[in-house]
Amino acid sequence: MSQVEQQIHEMVQAIFNNRQTEELKAATREIAEVQADHARRGLARSGTQVIAVTKAYEGAVIRAVEKTLEELALQFRQAGRRDATLFWNLVEPKINELALSFSRSASATAIQRVQTIGGAAAVRHGEQAFAMIGQIASARVHELRLKSQFIVLKTPEDRKANGIPDVAVMMWFPDPKLEKPEVVQAAQDRYEIIKEAISEASNGLATINKFDDPGVVPQDRISASIETWLEKAALVICDLAGQRHNVYYEFGYTRAVGTDVMLTCPFSDSHSTKLHLGHWQRLEYADASELKQKVFEKAKVILSKYDLSGSL
Repeated sequence: MSQVEQQIHEMVQAIFNNRQTEELKAATREIAEVQADHARRGLARSGTQVIAVTKAYEGAVIRAVEKTLEELALQFRQAGRRDATLFWNLVEPKINELALSFSRSASATAIQRVQTIGGAAAVRHGEQAFAMIGQIASARVHELRLKSQFIVLKTPEDRKANGIPDVAVMMWFPDPKLEKPEVVQAAQDRYEIIKEAISEASNGLATINKFDDPGVVPQDRISASIETWLEKAALVICDLAGQRHNVYYEFGYTRAVGTDVMLTCPFSDSHSTKLHLGHWQRLEYADASELKQKVFEKAKVILSKYDLSGSL
């Protein structure tokens, strides 16, 4: 086994072991609550308690698999270092192996519990309930593997090769021919403030740029080039000043592809947004100083998850 394979297996094992421990605790609590409720109602040896026990352990196995895969997918997206096919060729059999082992031990524990409740009939029910758990877990692994193949790699090398900044700024840059000079200058000032905040938050490591080149993207159009920026950037900042439709689209697209996104909005525009964004966190600002501070604080946390060095 190569060093990379060993590292992936160890990562899967560590994450799964942690999830298994937590889910067993959750199953134990769930069963205790059911038993206490049944005891109060004089149903200590009821068939519904047998079902509750088996379902609690079934749920523990499935949740352990799903949460392990969710964490792996998150780490894979953020690291962006491994080929998806190689990664899942190693992950899928390892998780199936761990899930099968957990299923067997959970089944044995569940059957011991239900035997004390309902005897031989309850044991048969428990055995039947767990017969399909391994197959269900395996199918779930395969389903998430298929989804993972659409994860976009986010390596600094890939961004540099394609001219994509670590931080992409999506905002309205007014046309000097159509807008007053002070409006044009205000937009440029906001961009410069955001640049300063990102530079300080990343200790000068993050590259930052705006997508406003009319030679690349026609006015009021969404191009494939913009979507590539939104997919491959480590962080996208969408500023709602000016209430431009494009920025709303870019925010939604960024959310859909899973890139970290920061939504900023001047107080003057906060009550006139064209879509209901009340459930999304917006960094509202009254002036340049507040904009810089809020972008700095959030960007520092987000960018700390990414390798911005460009080194292999």
